[in-house]
Amino acid sequence: LDPGLAINAFISMPHALDRISGYLDGHRPELVRAKAAWALGELGDRRAAGRLWECAKHGAGNIARRGALEALLRLDAWRDIPVEWVIDEARVEKDPAIRKYHYLILARMGPENLELILEAAAKREDDMTARLAIEFAAHETGSLYRIAGAFRKIAPALVPSGHPGERR
Repeated sequence: LDPGLAINAFISMPHALDRISGYLDGHRPELVRAKAAWALGELGDRRAAGRLWECAKHGAGNIARRGALEALLRLDAWRDIPVEWVIDEARVEKDPAIRKYHYLILARMGPENLELILEAAAKREDDMTARLAIEFAAHETGSLYRIAGAFRKIAPALVPSGHPGERR
């Protein structure tokens, strides 16, 4: 049986949410947890948001955390997720590949003070991928030009001026 067909058959089972959520437990290998997070994102059941959130918190391995955060972006279920937690995690997260997910999730959540949060993030962010995520999040709010202007004044260029990779 083709593995792609097997996982799709498993996902379509009536109790798939409960069974797959069980694989997010901390005693499972990290790759199993990451695959379970992916499957929950594919399943699309918003009830999985709380379990994915638990997997995405500090203490889990980065592979599992990335899988959980990507799945949360696919689920688009923000009501059960505390905005303050996402803001705090974005502030203290060391891995820029994970910080970018926090910025993207904040854009989807759309808290009232999102522009101020993104401006503060733009001042301290030095990773290109995370900065692009902030720009994308700012675009989602409609305030890209205000924050992008702040970017140019606050954040040093990541590539030398005139470099072929420079964004225009």
